[in-house]
Amino acid sequence: MDSISDAMKHRLNRHGLDQAISTATHLETAKRVLPVFAIPKTLRAGVLWIEVDTPAHAYFFNQELDDALERINAAIGKQLVTSIKVRISHK
Repeated sequence: MDSISDAMKHRLNRHGLDQAISTATHLETAKRVLPVFAIPKTLRAGVLWIEVDTPAHAYFFNQELDDALERINAAIGKQLVTSIKVRISHK
């Protein structure tokens, strides 16, 4: 008999929800290590999209992309994010 954890993982895998949950977890992890003005929005195929509120924040964040990439991958625990793209939110 499988443990409850294994049974849940198996059921999530069958419905494709395992990937959605792990992506949401990785986005939340990235949010913890990024500046408050940088909001992680999507992670697909190694590309993490970050949304910032002003062009100035975009400029300064782009200056620190390599450092941010290292911090995010260190927090996740594996080299999952290969690049970061920044967009400005227009509210």
